[in-house]
Amino acid sequence: MTPKETFIDALERCPELPEAVREAAKQTEVEAHSFDQSYIDFLDTQIRLSPRGPAWTERLKKRREGLLRFQDQSLLRSSIRVGSDAYTVEVDPKAAAVIYWERYEDIRGRT
Repeated sequence: MTPKETFIDALERCPELPEAVREAAKQTEVEAHSFDQSYIDFLDTQIRLSPRGPAWTERLKKRREGLLRFQDQSLLRSSIRVGSDAYTVEVDPKAAAVIYWERYEDIRGRT
């Protein structure tokens, strides 16, 4: 299976994601990436400083929790637009499973 096929397959088996996201993902680019301890350190700093307020800090805590055990591993990622919302989805290609996703509501007008 190609990385894109693996990504789509993982999304199809993730009932927590809205159907519109699973459909839109078929038209998006998928990238392979990994992160190391420096990204975890960055998240820790942002969580500690809370520069964007409590709601953003909670998002970063969830992100850290969701991604921590995948440090130094290859993942598949895509940003998916659905209406005025955007979703970032992370997939573990070894398990062909969604490991983490975030929804950014009403991103119209944001750059």
